[in-house]
Amino acid sequence: MRNLRLFGLVLAATSLCGATTLQRLSLEDLVRESVAVVRGRVAEVRTERVGAMIYTVARLELSQVWKGSEAEGGSVEVSSPGGAWQGLEQRFPGAPRLEAGRDYVLFLWAGPSGRIQLTGFSQGVLEVVEGPGGGVRVTREALSEELLLPDAQGPQAASEKLDLSLEELDELLRQALATEASR
Repeated sequence: MRNLRLFGLVLAATSLCGATTLQRLSLEDLVRESVAVVRGRVAEVRTERVGAMIYTVARLELSQVWKGSEAEGGSVEVSSPGGAWQGLEQRFPGAPRLEAGRDYVLFLWAGPSGRIQLTGFSQGVLEVVEGPGGGVRVTREALSEELLLPDAQGPQAASEKLDLSLEELDELLRQALATEASR
């Protein structure tokens, strides 16, 4: 009976893990589609199972909030679909893996379940790193998944690598937020 339940779980998970095509999102799109834009260090990463889905949950200690209300206690939990749980593994193309101890700028939205998730999967994750000469930079490697341009009918574009100083990102975010507020 246990094997039958495990087979059912694996079959359900496999059906959920089909091909994923993401819409290409500009920085302005990420800001507009997000309920929060935050910077924080990952304090903890764990996995949990909800029905047939496995989620990887990262708890961030927040250091900066550009958009949204800061979570109680200065932390937020962010869920990404996929991960390993009790010998089962699910993978979703474009789903990022946040690592404990690393610093990120994240674009977040609340799913129908109430879970806080990443806007645009990996598009909504910028890693904060020390740049050459000691300056703080935010980076995102180009994504390997196919991306749709807005209003396009088929796969159109690859994402581009992003590499900005934290000050440049701050200014771009402030401009995008001002544009959003004026609408």
